[in-house]
Amino acid sequence: MSTSIGAASRQLADLIRRRPDCREAPREWMVEATNRCNLTCAMCPRHTVRFDVGDMPLDFFENLMLRHSGLEAVWPYGFGEPLLHPQIADIIRCAKRYEKTVSLSTNATLLDEARGALLLESGLDYLILAVDGFDDVYGRNRYPADVRDVEGRVANFLALKLVRHSALHVTVQMVRMQNNSHQVRAFRKLWTRPGVDVVRVRDDLSGFPDTAIPRQSTPPALKRPCFFLWRGPLFVQAAGTVIPCPYYHGSPPFGDLRSQSALEAWNSPAMRLLRAAHLAGALSNYPVCARCPRHQPSRSLAALSFFVTTDHIRRIFPRLEDFQRRLDVKFFE
Repeated sequence: MSTSIGAASRQLADLIRRRPDCREAPREWMVEATNRCNLTCAMCPRHTVRFDVGDMPLDFFENLMLRHSGLEAVWPYGFGEPLLHPQIADIIRCAKRYEKTVSLSTNATLLDEARGALLLESGLDYLILAVDGFDDVYGRNRYPADVRDVEGRVANFLALKLVRHSALHVTVQMVRMQNNSHQVRAFRKLWTRPGVDVVRVRDDLSGFPDTAIPRQSTPPALKRPCFFLWRGPLFVQAAGTVIPCPYYHGSPPFGDLRSQSALEAWNSPAMRLLRAAHLAGALSNYPVCARCPRHQPSRSLAALSFFVTTDHIRRIFPRLEDFQRRLDVKFFE
């Protein structure tokens, strides 16, 4: 724990000192096991960009774990549906052998009994089951998935979890959009049941005008550097390339873990130039950052985020999100 606090302190100090280079690589990584997907989702930007489709090889993933002992948490999902990876359970087991906290998010359309058993046996710490509404609303948001089929698969998996007395922390999640915001209360009622640890409702952050909940006012221009560029997580694509955040999918890579360490990729010339642009408030060459739809937290909350772990994100943040939604205020996203 003291090592984690020390690394977080150095990350925060680098931001406060306005350093475009970083002394620490992120301690949490989103590692894209696959960027293949079986759905076309209303809030997903994958249909707006071009990219090479593929899976991350298991041996490459294990090499990443071997080379980066300071890594604490791995999220083996990203721009695709992780259950499409034929060795996703092996990837999870590999990360657990290296003592990482592992989270997975799935649309649950492929979550049959065999895959469910593999996940429960893999050592997985956190599982997010993404179910975004009811009836035809769900079908429009998660095309061409069928809501009754998905609800049945989730119910069967929860029953299997209970029978096996598994400690796996399960979140059933809705992305709140314009067409399903009226279903939030019913969604919570439906999924508040044994086997579900958290029912999470989070706002759509795609920035798409047809899906995202309209803001009360136009978000202000970015006035402070984005703290994620110092804190992370590190976003590793299926090919092993690195981008600053998910909004940069489809852009040229900023680093490459096939030839660099995480710290080298995090401090690549492209990453340092991006941080320098944020520090100068000059984002004309970075339209992805200039039009970022995320809320800018206060400086104190941004500083606190450096000491937030995956356990906090999975267990505590959903309740804080609900609290701020009830108050109709925005502290963070």
